[in-house]
Amino acid sequence: MNVEPDKKKARSTKDAPSNMPVGGIHFTPELIARVATFVEAVSTNDLPSDVKKICHAVGPMPSRIIKQVYLKKNMRYLEKVVRTFTHRISAEWASECHRAWMSVNTGWRSLVTDELIERHGFPSNHQMITNLYHPLSAMTNPAVAIEMHLLDALKYLVEVKGIDVNARWYLLGQLPPNIHFHLVATAIGEENYDAFQYLMSADAIDIYSLRRHFPFNSLRRETIFSYAIDVYIEDESKKRYFDSFVKHAKFQANARFFGGYNPESDEDTGELVTCLHYLLMKLVMQYYGRYSEEVSKRITNAIKYVLDAGADPELGFGDLSSPLAVAIGYFTSLREDWITDTLDKVIRIMKKYSGRR
Repeated sequence: MNVEPDKKKARSTKDAPSNMPVGGIHFTPELIARVATFVEAVSTNDLPSDVKKICHAVGPMPSRIIKQVYLKKNMRYLEKVVRTFTHRISAEWASECHRAWMSVNTGWRSLVTDELIERHGFPSNHQMITNLYHPLSAMTNPAVAIEMHLLDALKYLVEVKGIDVNARWYLLGQLPPNIHFHLVATAIGEENYDAFQYLMSADAIDIYSLRRHFPFNSLRRETIFSYAIDVYIEDESKKRYFDSFVKHAKFQANARFFGGYNPESDEDTGELVTCLHYLLMKLVMQYYGRYSEEVSKRITNAIKYVLDAGADPELGFGDLSSPLAVAIGYFTSLREDWITDTLDKVIRIMKKYSGRR
């Protein structure tokens, strides 16, 4: 089959009307960007989105124009990013999408009204969620800003909008939002160290405040400090969070905080304990659960660390024996070589520090 055009019928461009541009429609980057608003910019799989394919096809210079035109006031794009993020797409991806949008819409701060924060931020009260997937979720909810590593948005909410650094907010990555987490705990959980440092530097920070707010009483109470201890003894790479608490100006080595629980049943006892008591409970909890030599070593190192910071192993209270007495009690009652050997080491360390007080 001959697919060549009929040369007799073909018209020269010089025969075209004077008001028609040569070559037909001129596809400018602006026009492509307008067309792109009708296609998907957010891909829910590993394949590039339709808009990204267009940008790759036209080259870097037109791509910048397409990005500018496409993202300008495009709230649908942000909403799609938020909805996709709830399926645990990477925080790095969500951050990149938001930063691109914010770089084009430089006046985004004016969109973050107090009404939006109250209606869509859903802080730790029992109001109804009016729009869980609001396009500005990362700008109205500080926990979402932490999830997506948007430090500028977090700072704006705290410094301009007056968000309490000790407040508890829901996370998009942990739906349904029936449990609200302290912002510092969110930063630790999301491994957002920049946000963590920023929150810990706030004058109003309470390093012994509770980690979470929940509508049920079935969960054990724990503070953001005890949470930092937990993540460190489970993962050596997260020691810097624990270090930051111990080195903090508000750290008191012998302060008591919510953290008492039964190591055998993991049930909340409602006791106020010191960091030494808490670490001993974490050590003994292995006796009733899964033993790890590495975890035991980290707990022992943490005990020595807080002793260096001023913890008193012989300080007792009317309702609570001293850490040294508790350790000796565990040593005499538990009958496993690994736990008695570890407790013996801990007791000897505590006795050395007892003489220094």
